[in-house]
Amino acid sequence: MTPEQRATAAEMGATLVAEYKSLSSLRKAFELTQSDVATAFGVSQDNISRLEQRGDFLVSTLRRYVQSMGGELQLTATFDGAEVSLSNILQDEEDKSEQAARA
Repeated sequence: MTPEQRATAAEMGATLVAEYKSLSSLRKAFELTQSDVATAFGVSQDNISRLEQRGDFLVSTLRRYVQSMGGELQLTATFDGAEVSLSNILQDEEDKSEQAARA
């Protein structure tokens, strides 16, 4: 990439981060209504409205929200510049919770 292309890509990345600082703005970018997400999520539209207004929620809830829009949540931690994916760890914990609920 040329320096100009890198600068443009960095600007676009910064714009994307700035645009999606809330779940509702992300949902709207995909041209989805709260009802659309609620149907895919398996909850009422009211629940989606409350979720979008909260600032603190479970990672599993965020994962389900993203999945209901057709996406996949990737969670990564950075330690001294080294990235560690936590997505598989979270999936294992969710699987254990589901198995315990069925037992």
